Amino acid sequence: DVEALNDHEINPELRRLLELEGNSCCFDCKEQSPTWASVNLGIFLCLSCSGRHRSLGVHLSRVRSLTLDSWSAAHLALMKAGGNNALRDFMLKSGERFEGSLEDIYSTRTAELYRMRLSAIAQGQPPPEELSQDDIDRLAVPSPRSSVPKVAVPWSPDGPVCELCNSSFTVSRRRHHCRRCGLCVCSSCAPKANARPIPEWKMMEPVRHCKECYVLPSAFPRGAVGNIGKM
Repeated sequence: DVEALNDHEINPELRRLLELEGNSCCFDCKEQSPTWASVNLGIFLCLSCSGRHRSLGVHLSRVRSLTLDSWSAAHLALMKAGGNNALRDFMLKSGERFEGSLEDIYSTRTAELYRMRLSAIAQGQPPPEELSQDDIDRLAVPSPRSSVPKVAVPWSPDGPVCELCNSSFTVSRRRHHCRRCGLCVCSSCAPKANARPIPEWKMMEPVRHCKECYVLPSAFPRGAVGNIGKM
């Protein structure tokens, strides 16, 4: 990971954040020189732990490479508002002990409140003090195959650039929202062909997915994909 950081240019603001206390190692395993991050948790991760976070689903942890992915102003704002020590202190003060699987840890009400507070702070809004009942419902245990909560996630606010590729929206690169993770994305990152139902949310007609959430029909149980067709 050290070589990866040295061999690739990364955003100067990210490099400065890595130099802050607590950020120079992976949040989960403490490996030095992390090269990945969980944007909606505001923490830095090693390559191995980033793969485990990716399997949690983007509603719990949205990972990006420090060296390979583009970083928007919104992504950087989340990382500046967070940090490894900030999440650890918040969890410990709330009585969490980081026990059990990663899903057990990051699907707690405390972790969800932290994600919401981080998002609010990054957008210059007052952070919530507690979860609403709708927020709590979103934390229902996801199915092993779908890795999504049992109710639809809220959409990100409309922004000037795609949250995945950081490209500006234009007449040809139109703004959309991924129906599975809620990201505000462009038509290149969520093409029209990336349309699949979400039976867990009673969306039986195809709806648009971003490239990170798109799942081929073969990944769904037989008979569970609904009417796959053009949007």
